[in-house]
Amino acid sequence: AQSRGSWRLVQEGLWHSNARFTASMSRIMEEYSHPFKDDILVSTDTLTCDTPDRPKQWERECQRRMLKTEENIEA
Repeated sequence: AQSRGSWRLVQEGLWHSNARFTASMSRIMEEYSHPFKDDILVSTDTLTCDTPDRPKQWERECQRRMLKTEENIEA
């Protein structure tokens, strides 16, 4: 009988933990599910992103932006 009670407590604890996790993830998704300033939208089909000049390969654009960010950090 004690084992069943312990099992029930474990199950309830897991249920509450899952409910907290789900609520936290929902809040995070709601908070960050909008475009951010200077976001780059990358096509997952072609791995390209639109730039003011023309569509570019994401890898090259990503490297260029990373170098620019590093330069700004070092300055």
